Amino acid sequence: MNRLILHAAAAFHLCCSIALAQSGFPVLSDGEAPGLHILHEKTYDGTSLWGYINGGADVYLEYGFSQLLARKAEADGIKFQIDLYRMQNPASAFGIFSISAATCPGGDSLDAHHCISRYQVQAARGDFYVSVANDKGTPEAGRIGMTIVRRLLSQIGPSDPMLPPVFGIPSLRALGGSMKFMKGRLGIENGFPAWEGLFSGCDTYAAHILPVRSDTVELSLAHIAFGSVREADSFSSAAGFQNFRPAGVQRRETEGAIRCLWRLSDTECVYLEAGTGYDRMDAIVSAVDAFVTR
Repeated sequence: MNRLILHAAAAFHLCCSIALAQSGFPVLSDGEAPGLHILHEKTYDGTSLWGYINGGADVYLEYGFSQLLARKAEADGIKFQIDLYRMQNPASAFGIFSISAATCPGGDSLDAHHCISRYQVQAARGDFYVSVANDKGTPEAGRIGMTIVRRLLSQIGPSDPMLPPVFGIPSLRALGGSMKFMKGRLGIENGFPAWEGLFSGCDTYAAHILPVRSDTVELSLAHIAFGSVREADSFSSAAGFQNFRPAGVQRRETEGAIRCLWRLSDTECVYLEAGTGYDRMDAIVSAVDAFVTR
């Protein structure tokens, strides 16, 4: 009787795995990490996401949420919450990851944009934002969490979120920093609130922002595509550049900050802001200007 139950359970789990694979979600089965046992799994769509992350669903929907597969699991007495958010495209997945991942302490690497901490591993690859959280924060919990994430990422095809070409400038790559992708009011509120005032008149935009922070450097570079000329003009005015149309770079210094703006078109710009004590500012401005005007 027990053997029949075991066979039935295995068949049921196999059917579930096949169904999940066919639905487009990475499959995760018992034993794919040391001692792993899947306790529960449930899917959520745009109408039910509030029931899972009440108060936090709006920002996912703003970025372009499609579906969530949430799993609860256990391994060696450690509980795991395994969430796979399928977004509309790789840019949306990267955007949610970029505003969800706080300052990361580093650690092992993954074949994806990733953030690794004691209690959580986060990653973005393809159309998916992946979060695996544990309740212990121990090295063993971290190792199992990494194994789970690697298993999930191995089933997701590689893709490029297509960063704007300006970020490929060698002198910018040398600065380091972690790219953020902001989309809409909730994106900037959650991901880069220091610039919330600059976007106060804007609702439809896509902003890639590279902030660099250290003891000696405080610089942020952004490429922003607005949904209308009015929004681009509103941002320009908030940054201190009135009635600015595409015509090279404008630069101003105020309140301890240096700001530069390049209007690439009526609805697209590159914006640079740094502290007045940043001694490489002129070199960075020259590099960006040479790239933009080439």
